[in-house]
Amino acid sequence: MKIKNSVVYPLITPFKENGDIDIVGIKKYVDYLISQKVKMIITTVGTSRFNLLENSEINEVNKKLIESAGSRSTVLCAGPIYGSTKINLHSLKESISNGADGYLAIYPERFYEENSIIKFYFDLAEKSSIPIFIHQMSLRSGYGGYVSYTENLISRLMNHENILGMKEESQNKKISNWIHQNFSNEKIIIGQGGMVNFLHDVEYGAKSYLAGLGSFLPSIEEKFYKYMIEGKISKAIDIKENYEDIYFDFAIDLGWHIQLKKILSFMNLMNDYERLPLQPLSENNTKKLRDFLENHKFLFPEIKESII
Repeated sequence: MKIKNSVVYPLITPFKENGDIDIVGIKKYVDYLISQKVKMIITTVGTSRFNLLENSEINEVNKKLIESAGSRSTVLCAGPIYGSTKINLHSLKESISNGADGYLAIYPERFYEENSIIKFYFDLAEKSSIPIFIHQMSLRSGYGGYVSYTENLISRLMNHENILGMKEESQNKKISNWIHQNFSNEKIIIGQGGMVNFLHDVEYGAKSYLAGLGSFLPSIEEKFYKYMIEGKISKAIDIKENYEDIYFDFAIDLGWHIQLKKILSFMNLMNDYERLPLQPLSENNTKKLRDFLENHKFLFPEIKESII
């Protein structure tokens, strides 16, 4: 399936009470997203809990996502957060064999010099029959501190014909603006999560972004995106202000990933179990979250139908 610009939805990996991956839960959540007409689902090293999984489990989650989505949605599979090029090539091979549409790779080492990063991504791109995406974020430096991808490095990477785009996560608006301005017309740049970022990034040419509250209210996220693409900016801003602004102001302080899974458990889409050392939302914060959602009727979007 050809990868096109859209809102991009990250898979939240469900677990059983004993910490095992809930394979049935993956299908249930994917079916829900697709029922809401989402066009692209991805796995990521963060939201999908890949930092807590064995490499074999990463391949298992990717495979189940691909099977569950079938031909109904584009699927972009992430590789491991740690490990050698050889390990990434194995994960890439598994993703291709299982039917992934693209492969999202994160550079697994500290930064010493740019050529190592170039070689890592080019090795994947040149051995792959599906497009490669860069998970672009600051790198721990072998000389101390952190470094960002430079414009020169990004340009060299994007010049490869089989590197189709990136998940942009620089946390630096100057770099982010430059990336969208220079590559969004030719590549697929998945911007940082949320409507608030897309409203800014679209001024620089952005066409895709990672869903925020769309992980549990995809119909709202899709309506916002439709208005943005159609140039109905005031209507899009109304959705952001009446949904995302209110939600983000409250939810981020609870811990993004764990509160999001708790919401999905409220909706009976998955259990809220996590894998240690990550623990579910506390009982006290769970009550706060439920009260917030009920007070704002966020689990009943039809109440605010007049907004959209």
